[in-house]
Amino acid sequence: MLERSPLNFQRGLIKLISGRTFFFVCCANMAEKIFFLGAGMIASGVAGAAIKRGHHVVLSNSRGPATLEKVIKNLGPNASAGTVEDAKNCKIIVLAAPFAAYASLPAAYTENKILIGTASLAPSSTCPFRGH
Repeated sequence: MLERSPLNFQRGLIKLISGRTFFFVCCANMAEKIFFLGAGMIASGVAGAAIKRGHHVVLSNSRGPATLEKVIKNLGPNASAGTVEDAKNCKIIVLAAPFAAYASLPAAYTENKILIGTASLAPSSTCPFRGH
């Protein structure tokens, strides 16, 4: 959960989309580059909402950028495929992958960033809470 700080209010508002358990960032006066760790249904849905609000998104997955061609094409010109290295250049990071994938994002890349977790509990997830 994000704490209420001047940075959070300056950069945008966190809003709930249609009652589901994921979030998007709607920044008031500036387009941001948003990095997504994950490229599945949640990530692509939230990325689409961010693109409609003028943001550029970078999606990544464990199989590499070449495997995201179809997703990126569907999202349009404000979307690109990347790797965890791209998180360094984004002010906002959305964690939209199974918990096991979070370890692929070095902690140093998250310093001074806005982090949004979607708590992606996909059936293939290695989350210890799966099935509860």
